[in-house]
Amino acid sequence: ITGKNALAYAASNFAVSLNGGTVATDASGTLPTVTTLQVGQLDGVTTFSCFGAIRRVSYYAARLANATLQGLTT
Repeated sequence: ITGKNALAYAASNFAVSLNGGTVATDASGTLPTVTTLQVGQLDGVTTFSCFGAIRRVSYYAARLANATLQGLTT
């Protein structure tokens, strides 16, 4: 099974879209200081590793619009 998801974040402005679906948002929260990007593993804990192939990862240095997130996942 292949799935596409897109995530966007800025201070108090979070959004996610899965497989072209409606964008889910949250307007509260803070951002941590991030120094490392881990792909396929949750917080360095090997018991929560991704069990499958990751075909592609794209990173955008700006908060994308919600409609763009939805378009990227269709």
